[in-house]
Amino acid sequence: MSEIGHYDLQEMQPARIRRRKTKQTRSYLRQKNIALGAISAISEHGIAALTHRRVAKQAHVSLAATTYYYETKNDIIKHASQELLDQYVHAFQRFERRYATTSERLSFREFALKLVSNALGRHRAVTLAWCEITLNAAHEPNLQDLTQNWFRTLNDIWQNIAHLLGEKDVGHAATSAIDTVVGFIFLLVPLGLSEDSLRTLLSSDVTDFTPSFGDDTTHPGELRKFGKKAEETRERILRCAVALLTSGENEPLTFRKVAEQSGLTVPALTYHFSTVSDLLNAAQMRLFIEAKFRYRTVRGDVDYDSIDVDQTIDMTTKVFLREVTEHRDLSLAAYPVYIQSSRDPRLRPGLWAINAEQWHGWSPIMTSLNPSATPFDAWFMAALFTGKLIRIIVTGGKTNALSKVHNEFAYDLHGLVDGRHWAIQRQQ
Repeated sequence: MSEIGHYDLQEMQPARIRRRKTKQTRSYLRQKNIALGAISAISEHGIAALTHRRVAKQAHVSLAATTYYYETKNDIIKHASQELLDQYVHAFQRFERRYATTSERLSFREFALKLVSNALGRHRAVTLAWCEITLNAAHEPNLQDLTQNWFRTLNDIWQNIAHLLGEKDVGHAATSAIDTVVGFIFLLVPLGLSEDSLRTLLSSDVTDFTPSFGDDTTHPGELRKFGKKAEETRERILRCAVALLTSGENEPLTFRKVAEQSGLTVPALTYHFSTVSDLLNAAQMRLFIEAKFRYRTVRGDVDYDSIDVDQTIDMTTKVFLREVTEHRDLSLAAYPVYIQSSRDPRLRPGLWAINAEQWHGWSPIMTSLNPSATPFDAWFMAALFTGKLIRIIVTGGKTNALSKVHNEFAYDLHGLVDGRHWAIQRQQ
């Protein structure tokens, strides 16, 4: 997939078109350029800040051009989404053609992790734009055909790749890889990690990996001491912030909005939270803590010393289905904050703390199921759960998709425990 801004429209055109540009061709190229400008704008500023004027500036066209071709912002988003999908499909097709004619051998695991690595590096801009568009569709029913088309196409492509790279159960392998790659993208790309750090991270206990976020960051858990009344006010602010995040409104969280929601003044908010980033950090951590509490109500007192793989599959499926149905909006609310972390480094320590908590949640389970489990197994399950949750919610949570979840978790957990999963590192 090519990076934003690296297009030479002259080179992309066949010679006969370059010799004589028809009116239809010029129109096509201008719309394509606008779509690329929209992708760049979404990546840089977020989908909530997308406007015709901003897209026109990014695409180096007049405002009149964007309003001529696209009546609404959603029309622009639809074309941008299709452009991203076309790039993705073409990149996979090029890989298939090249792989079939070379002696290069690649495992399915290596292919999947290479995509995650590329998302951290040279494909970061288009990846962030895709994340924004995907999450936005969850709250825009008239855009869900975008995500449904995306994941249908992804499934076809990944099944082809799974077959090409020697996987036997291409259906389950494709679903597993899609969910895992999507999960890793949402968990890791916003952290601003380098490609070089990925291998170290995925082979490490979280206590052995310390990401660097720079000095301009907010560390979660650093709370000022307040009296009872002030603590009640702080809790009121936090509840309102969480309510706004779960409302599905595609607008940035601001002090003014929270003040209006809570019936407080902006200075009252800034007394408790110095910046909006501080408030977002606290809100995303609150959402995660509430999610952990919901998980515990389903899991009960799990005895990790005696739990078996089938119990783990049943428990994980039960937790998952509650999250994507009963707690859908709460489950989805934190992910826009995750993506905002890509543009606001002050949010990254909070996201890293959540990632580490998820790893700590899965690590004892995987070690109990298989004493030979590696740190990667816990990272894999955290990413798998996240990616599957996003896929099913943003495509509408159809009954058919929900009915397959138990078998999907069974494929992954049995494969990891038995040592035959596609994601396991093989000895050369």
